[in-house]
Order: sequence, then C-alpha cells, then structure tokens
Amino acid sequence: MIRKVKDLYKVMAEETGLDKKQVKVFFEEYFKLVSSLSEEDQRVILPHMGYFEYRKTDAKMGINPSNGEEVKVPNMLRIKYNISNSLKQKMKKEI
Repeated sequence: MIRKVKDLYKVMAEETGLDKKQVKVFFEEYFKLVSSLSEEDQRVILPHMGYFEYRKTDAKMGINPSNGEEVKVPNMLRIKYNISNSLKQKMKKEI
C-alpha cells in the first residue's frame, strides 16, 4: 500500500523503469500545471483517470463552529477532481 509520496515515486519508478528523480520531477511539474490552472484553462485531463477543473461556488451563510455565529462565506473558485467513469468501474469490480 502506498502511504507516502516517496512510496509512490518508488512504485512508479519500478513500474516504468525510470529513475526515482525523473518520476519526482514528473509529479512536481504536473502539480505545478494543476495548481496554475486559471479560469480560462479550466481543465487538466488525465486520460482514463479523470480531470481537475475550476468550479465557482456561490456566496453563502455559514456557522462558526466555535461560537455558533453566522458568517458570510464569499464566492470562490475551487479546484475539483472528477474521477473518470472507466476508472470508477474498474475500482468497483476490484472491491
């Protein structure tokens, strides 16, 4: 089971035959790409796995859990990950 990022790098290096440093660079660059999404770009797609996209949230009223006061939560842009249907079906079969 993969519990840490370095474990992921090790497994990916073994599976692909690449050096761990190359795998690490790949994931770092991919993270930069996803984190640099702008409202215009909107999606980064990983074929057969899913995609990251920007989602707009509306302003709403929330409750401060420490004191119970109502607070206004502003509208925001959030990055959301959506899993692909093919991966979802494969994972259902394996469970």
